[in-house]
Amino acid sequence: MEKAGKEKQPIQKAGDTVMNNKLESCVLCQKEFSLLSLQDGFLCDECLNEGNRQRANQWTVLFKKRFDRFRQLCRQCCKNGDLETIHQARVTGRKIASLLQFLKVKKRHPLRSALKEIHSLLSPIREADVFLQTFEGRSGAVHQELLKKVARKRNKLQKKMEQKMPKLLKNVKQLSAAFLSDELPSLLAVVDQEQQIQSFENRFADKAVRFHHLAASHGKQSAKAVKALHRVRIQAKLLRYMYADLSERTGQDYSSKENDYKAIQSQFGEINDVQDWIEKLERYERKLNVSKKETLLLKKKWQNRLRALIKEVDIKPKARAV
Repeated sequence: MEKAGKEKQPIQKAGDTVMNNKLESCVLCQKEFSLLSLQDGFLCDECLNEGNRQRANQWTVLFKKRFDRFRQLCRQCCKNGDLETIHQARVTGRKIASLLQFLKVKKRHPLRSALKEIHSLLSPIREADVFLQTFEGRSGAVHQELLKKVARKRNKLQKKMEQKMPKLLKNVKQLSAAFLSDELPSLLAVVDQEQQIQSFENRFADKAVRFHHLAASHGKQSAKAVKALHRVRIQAKLLRYMYADLSERTGQDYSSKENDYKAIQSQFGEINDVQDWIEKLERYERKLNVSKKETLLLKKKWQNRLRALIKEVDIKPKARAV
């Protein structure tokens, strides 16, 4: 017979977790054994494994969707090579690269290298297309001469892409299949999503601070500051893609964050275009059938426009997490 006033304690089974004389249980299924301690409670092995399976499935579905879309667009680029298809192929390739970076896949990984090689075929075509579309129908001898040179170069780039792309796409297909089956599970086991989100944010903060420091020291339009600004642009683009992917993969709404970095990125669009115009003019200026004076006047005009655009850039450095 039990003594009065003494409460009966629960019997602890093998594998049970007891804290402060209270039997703990899984926060999802209420099981009281094989528990893993979390910040806000406990999780049993079965629920943990199921969660990991769901997480891996989310990543696999997103990757497959991206890779299928990328290969489809690249094949279309070889058939017609229109401006929008080239653009979408580049964007999709960059989104895949962003996912790989989020998972800490090494820069020299064969899959990342293969994507970079395809990107190197698409990018100069995209730049040529934007130039041709912008200055089509423009009067002026320099514009007309440049249009001829760029159009001729664009045709050569298209032929080069059509020749190399099939083999590269076959390689990407093989590499991506191996990556999803052999590497993705182990990467997901060690990557910390919240830690990576903060890491991407911190990199942006560091690059923004670096730009402001160089702008203050050397001037906002100095070569060093412009180079630092380009790095800010790249990181803003990665964050935009990251938050868009998080929304799609997790079902949570990260649209406000995505839009924040989209707005930052939008400041750089025309800057990038004008830089490309100046680069093309400098590349072809000795081969243009126009006077040197006309070429210099146009270059000065574009350089003034570039300086004005850079002056308008407003990047507020965010506090870096400790």
